Amino acid sequence: MLDFYYNYRVESLQVKTKIWIEVNNQAVFGHGKYVLLQKIEELKSLNKAAHELKMSYRHAWAYIKSMEERLGEKILETTLSGSKKSGSNLTEFAQKLLNRYKAIDEKLNAVMKAANRS
Repeated sequence: MLDFYYNYRVESLQVKTKIWIEVNNQAVFGHGKYVLLQKIEELKSLNKAAHELKMSYRHAWAYIKSMEERLGEKILETTLSGSKKSGSNLTEFAQKLLNRYKAIDEKLNAVMKAANRS
C-alpha cells in the first residue's frame, strides 16, 4: 500500500497555502471576503457585487456584518442620492484591510511560485 505514495514524482507535488486574518482566534477576513470587498469597491454597490459573485444579498450583508462585529469597525458607507440609498463605498479602514491582505497575498504567492519551481 505504501508503494502508492512512493510512486509520485517529487516534481509533480505542489505547495499550496491559504491565508486569513483572525481576531481573538476567530477568522474575520479571508479570500471570500477579499473578493467581495474588491467587487463592492469596483461596482460601488453591495447588491451588484453580490449578484455578480452569484451570492444572495443577504449572505453578502451577513459577511459584512460579521466583519464589522468582530473587528469593531465599519466596513461600508452608504451613499445617498436625494432621498434614496444609491450605493456603497468601502470605509478607510476597509480599504486599508483590503490593501494589506492584497500585499500579503501577493508576497505569499511569489513565495509559493518559487517553492513550486524548485
